[in-house]
Amino acid sequence: MVRQSKKVKKYQMPKGHLKGTARRRGKPILYDEVKESFNIKLTPTAKQLIKDAAKLQNFSPSEFIERWARTELIKLKKLEIDEEN
Repeated sequence: MVRQSKKVKKYQMPKGHLKGTARRRGKPILYDEVKESFNIKLTPTAKQLIKDAAKLQNFSPSEFIERWARTELIKLKKLEIDEEN
């Protein structure tokens, strides 16, 4: 018996997201800086976990990682600075 895999919908921006915002190459939209490419290697399990978590929050995997880095990793950096002082 062959098992059929579920077809996963590709991420799409929510309707009306950034409505009225001009999108220009090389110009930041959401943040004060332009995003750059960054390649990493992950296990298939980690990759799927990121995709699933991003989908639950209605983000792309890239935006999910961006927001995680800007919240959690900044907290860690502040803790390190506090411990040094």
